[in-house]
Amino acid sequence: MQLDGARGDHVPRDLGKGSLTRDAALCIALVATALPFARNAREEVDRWLRVLRLNGHAGRALQGLGVGELRLRASADAAVTALPGLGTRAVDLVVERSLAHAAARGSSCADTGDVLAALLSTYGEEMEKALAAHGATVAEVERRLARPLVARG
Repeated sequence: MQLDGARGDHVPRDLGKGSLTRDAALCIALVATALPFARNAREEVDRWLRVLRLNGHAGRALQGLGVGELRLRASADAAVTALPGLGTRAVDLVVERSLAHAAARGSSCADTGDVLAALLSTYGEEMEKALAAHGATVAEVERRLARPLVARG
């Protein structure tokens, strides 16, 4: 993969099926350093959202919905009931699914919106719960991104 000379927003990393925007690559790299410290899927999702809400297309959508650093609603038993995390293999899954989501919308370059979609397909209900705890829904995020986050079959 080569850098996009006109805009310079692709990373020069061959990912086989496509590339990541710089924002998406930055988010993935930052979260990759934090995932080993997460105790469960809930904490992993929180780490992803903390980084994504500050970057790119997903960041603008999440901030527009008021998704902040801390959850609005915290469940007392959330840490106990959270599913086991995926650990560092989540990064590979998210990159693969981000590229697939970008390809499904006709792009060879995955942005942070594609990363957000990949998180939903990777973490499913845990991701939906995290958005709800921040006062947002998947449908609201989709409207802000102006594209679906999950394939509707």
